[in-house]
Amino acid sequence: MTYQEVWTNGLKMLQNAGIEDARECTGVLFERVYGIDAAHFILHREEQAPAELRHEFRMLIERRSHHEPLQYIMGSCGFMNWDFFVDRSVLIPRQDTETLVEEFLADITRVRPEKILRILDLCTGSGCVGISVKKYLDQLGFPSKMTLADISVDALTVARKNARDNEAIVDFVISDMFENLEGQRYDAILCNPPYIPTETCTGLMPEVSWFEPRQALDGGADGLDFYRRLAAEAKDHLLPGPGLYMEIGYDQAKSAGVLFRDAGWSRISLRQDLSGNDRVLKVRP
Repeated sequence: MTYQEVWTNGLKMLQNAGIEDARECTGVLFERVYGIDAAHFILHREEQAPAELRHEFRMLIERRSHHEPLQYIMGSCGFMNWDFFVDRSVLIPRQDTETLVEEFLADITRVRPEKILRILDLCTGSGCVGISVKKYLDQLGFPSKMTLADISVDALTVARKNARDNEAIVDFVISDMFENLEGQRYDAILCNPPYIPTETCTGLMPEVSWFEPRQALDGGADGLDFYRRLAAEAKDHLLPGPGLYMEIGYDQAKSAGVLFRDAGWSRISLRQDLSGNDRVLKVRP
């Protein structure tokens, strides 16, 4: 069987399974197994493919045909110019979430703090937000102490691996929101909490609803449960400084903003993502 035949069979399997990005996934998985990128494939497609690798390729194609996300199959995802290990215990980092990192860094570079910044990345998951911020602050020469917190032991295991792989010096705390952070105060808190309404979770595309951790998606009946907790509790953990930065759903700016205003937060602002959707809510007492 030639490389062309192997590649075509894989593509047909994904197309028949209704995978929208079938061609891209076939190419990525083909290169993963055979080590041949698109340019070399054109030159060698009529050559015989090593028989011992066909089963491995087919197994990966079958996983994707069952709607398992490509990032879980590959075991990695790019975020803010770094690679992060991902498995089914953590959400796959999204480009929209880069807006959270970019907004915080933009604010920090304008202020140029001279002291050591104490930062908390709450609901850290893979650690992509906190680790990326730490890496950029190190590059800028801004001293910082970063803490990554999550309720999931498995998620923190992934975050620890990502910190090691990306050579980021950070601390880790197992905590249900602020539960195990009593007495700790930070210059800034970053948080990408679960914010999808419960009923909506089951109707998400299979790649999300079947594979990504429900605990990291479900924000309660209206999607706002974690913002209520943040509005009520975060003040006790903030020092004077940048404040609290949160990712929100594209349609949650008004409702989340009301929660914080009602809880006495006075300085509230929004940042849109590249698609023009409200994405980051910034608040200070």
